[in-house]
Amino acid sequence: MGLIFYAGVAILIGIVLIIIAQAFVPKQAPMVRTDESLLVRLDLLPFEQFVELMLTLITRMGLEVDYHEPADAEERGVRILARRGGELIGGNYAVLILRNVDEPVGVDQVHRLRQWARHHNAMKGILISPSSFTRDAENVLTSMPGVPLELVDGEKFEELLSEYTPQEIADLPLIAKASDPDNDRKPIREI
Repeated sequence: MGLIFYAGVAILIGIVLIIIAQAFVPKQAPMVRTDESLLVRLDLLPFEQFVELMLTLITRMGLEVDYHEPADAEERGVRILARRGGELIGGNYAVLILRNVDEPVGVDQVHRLRQWARHHNAMKGILISPSSFTRDAENVLTSMPGVPLELVDGEKFEELLSEYTPQEIADLPLIAKASDPDNDRKPIREI
């Protein structure tokens, strides 16, 4: 009888310790559903909401936004001037975030970002696109002197959004699939 009693007490103590340990385990960020439609959903947002989400992303990445403006009609996005404080890694950044998911970004947009970054005395330019970059656009990074640039393609863009804005992207409106006649949700706008 004494052995059964001690075994029961040991099991009870074990359960209590597990419950206490779970209370102190840090909570993980909610799992964000990323699928092929995330960047399309982002592209379909009204421009003001798109800009607000991009400013949130840049801020959460550790940059302080000084200025932003709509990019030109060909770029379809937002230009952001931001800075990072600090003596060793501090400085100004020129960020161009595009919305065009249909085609790869070419050399012309890379050159425009570099010129805009130089004009604003940025130490680095960052070009973020929900699509990809042409080979020529990637090659111009090393072949042309000037302000260093970083290219962020759609895959990396989704990773950044998932890491820094998980709740915001979870709240993006869903898009109805055209091939699903039972789905009565309508797209944000006709494609």
